[in-house]
Amino acid sequence: MSYSFYTKKQHIPLPVAFLGTLILALCLVFVFKQGELPTKKEVKIESTEIGNITFSTAGIYWRSDIPAESYLIYGKSANSLDTKAFEVQDKTNFPKSRQNHLVLLSNLDPDETYFFKLVNNETSRGASSDSPFSFKTARKTSQTSDRGPAFGKVVDSHGKALTHAIVIVEPALAVKQITMTNSDGTFLLSLCCLYEKTSLKPLYESIPADEIVKFKIIDDSGDILAVEKSINDVSPIVDNLVMNEGKTEIAQAKTLGESDQFLKKADGQIYQAIDFIYPKKDAQISSSRPLFKGVAFPDKVVEGKILPEERNFTVTTDEKGLWNFSPSIGLLFGKHTVKISTNDDHNQKVNIERDFFVMESGSSVLAEATGGATLTPPQVTTSVSVTPTEIIETPVVTLVPTLSPTGSLTPTPTPPITGPNIIPAAIFSTALVIIGMGFILLF
Repeated sequence: MSYSFYTKKQHIPLPVAFLGTLILALCLVFVFKQGELPTKKEVKIESTEIGNITFSTAGIYWRSDIPAESYLIYGKSANSLDTKAFEVQDKTNFPKSRQNHLVLLSNLDPDETYFFKLVNNETSRGASSDSPFSFKTARKTSQTSDRGPAFGKVVDSHGKALTHAIVIVEPALAVKQITMTNSDGTFLLSLCCLYEKTSLKPLYESIPADEIVKFKIIDDSGDILAVEKSINDVSPIVDNLVMNEGKTEIAQAKTLGESDQFLKKADGQIYQAIDFIYPKKDAQISSSRPLFKGVAFPDKVVEGKILPEERNFTVTTDEKGLWNFSPSIGLLFGKHTVKISTNDDHNQKVNIERDFFVMESGSSVLAEATGGATLTPPQVTTSVSVTPTEIIETPVVTLVPTLSPTGSLTPTPTPPITGPNIIPAAIFSTALVIIGMGFILLF
C-alpha cells in the first residue's frame, strides 16, 4: 500500500511580513545613525608669525583655536604647492593634534619668493580663498657676525620647565626669530644672521650694543609672557623667564637709558612705559584715601583693583599717558595691594601691581608715597570718569594684517565644507534593499 502526501507551501501573511521588514529597516537605520562619524569642528587661526628669514631658511608659526593636526604645503609657484613641511615636533609624516604649530623651512633658494598654505585637519588656508600666503628669502651673502646667540630657560610659576613653548625674539629693526623650548625648558636662537625687516639687507654692523629686543613666549594653553631686554643681556638670559598661569605680563628691561622710547621721566625719576608713580613700593601712607597715580600709553583705559577691599576702578590716561585716582571711601588700616591692567602700544595686555600700607596715625600723606611728581613737560590735567568694573583677564590674541618677512599672516575665514554626506543615502539604500528582500520572501 502506498501513500502520497501533499504539503501545501506556507506563506507568511503579507501584513506580518511587511510589518517585520519595516521594523528591521528602522532598527538598521537607528544602528547606522548611532555609528555615524562626528563632523570635525572647523579650525580658526588665532595668531600667526613668520621669521627666521635668511637666504635659505624661514620659520612659520600659527596658533589654532582648537587642537588640530597641521602642516603646510609650499612651492615657488602659487599654483603648484607640491611640497609638504611638517612641524618640528612631528618627526614623521603623521602630525599630532595641538594648538601651537611651528614649521622651520630649510634648503630654500636665495632671493626667491615662496608661496604656501596652512593645512589644519586636512583643510588648507591661504591669504584668501583664491591665493596662498607668500614670503621672500634674502640674497645670499658670506658675511657673518660674532654676536652670540640668545638663550635662556622658561619655567612656570612653580619653577617647572615649560616644554614646547613658542619663543619669538624681535629686535627693533630685524626680522623676527622663532624657536621652541626643549624638554628642559631651554631655548637657543642665533643672532649672527639678522636681516632688516623691509629690505632684507644684513644687519651685522648696524645693531647697537644696547639694542632692546622683545621676547614673546606662548605656552600650550595660549598664555603669553612678553619681556624686553638689552641685546647684551641675552647671551645668556641669567634669570629664568617665568610664565604666570592664566594671565599675560610684560616684564620691562631694567637697564634702558633715559632716551629710550619705552621710558618716561617725572621729577627727575625714570619710569617704565607702564608704571606706578605713587604710592611707592611698600610706602606707609597715613591717609585712608590715598591718591593713586601712574603712567601708561596715551588715551588708554586703565582698569584697577584695590585689595583686600576688592574695589574696582576705571580711568583713562591723558595725552601724556598720566592717570590718577582717589577712592571716595576710606581704606582699612593695614597692608593693601593695588593692581592695574592696561594695553601697551602694541595693544597687548599689561598687568602690574604695587603693595603699600595705610597707617593708623599721622596727619598727612608721606611725601615719598604721594609726592607731587609730574611728567616733563608739566602735567595737563584732564578729567576722567571712575566707573566700578570687574576685571576679567584673558590671554592675548594678536590678529595681524598680512604675511611677509615684515609682518604676519592674516587669519582667514574657514571655507565652507562642501560635498554630500553619503551616510544618509547609504542607510536609505540599505533599508530599500531589505524591504525588497521582504517582498521577495512573500511571493
